[in-house]
Amino acid sequence: MSSQVARDSRPFGTLRSFINTSSLIYVLAAAAAMDLVTLFRNVEIIGLGAEANPIVLYFLVNFGPLGVVAAKSASVLLASSIGLYLMHSGRCRLAKITLAICCFATIMAAFSNIWSA
Repeated sequence: MSSQVARDSRPFGTLRSFINTSSLIYVLAAAAAMDLVTLFRNVEIIGLGAEANPIVLYFLVNFGPLGVVAAKSASVLLASSIGLYLMHSGRCRLAKITLAICCFATIMAAFSNIWSA
């Protein structure tokens, strides 16, 4: 008999996988908050030229800070949903890798805001 368990018998993988995936979602939310704070600080100090991402700049110009917060929240929600869907479908390792890449990219965006000021 194979050592793999059928996907239907483990809808959320193991408890350990769920806890690891949940902690990555918390890290992603904290990194997004750090990115927002550093973005708003740079815009206050340097101006709109501080933002290099044209999508974020569009939201900032047309909808103000609330638009940027909504867009960032939507991106965190989308990445978290994808991670939870992958974990629910039995692809726990892929869920962790996906969320880790999103965390890394968001942390690097925050640090690029810090370095550019």
